[in-house]
Amino acid sequence: MNHPYPHDDDRNHRIARLEERMNTFEQHWSAELSKNTDATLRVESNTKELVELMQLAKGGIAFFAATGRLLRRLVLWFGPFITVVGALWAIAHGKFPGQT
Repeated sequence: MNHPYPHDDDRNHRIARLEERMNTFEQHWSAELSKNTDATLRVESNTKELVELMQLAKGGIAFFAATGRLLRRLVLWFGPFITVVGALWAIAHGKFPGQT
């Protein structure tokens, strides 16, 4: 009753071919996964640099916004005084409006 299967060699050969294909498949996808991991790490590094750059830009914008607010206040407070002093100086030196 313990007779070998007539196509036992054929079956072993097919299994060996399948194992070989599976090893090739694993090697290929292992290499692809390694490439993908490297690309992901590069993207992470680049993204980190962009975030740092955006934070610096945000700080710079905040600086210029604060400077603009300060200058606006100075102009609003001192602008009329400077205008009046300038007009009085011009009149005192014979520069009436409409003269060139």
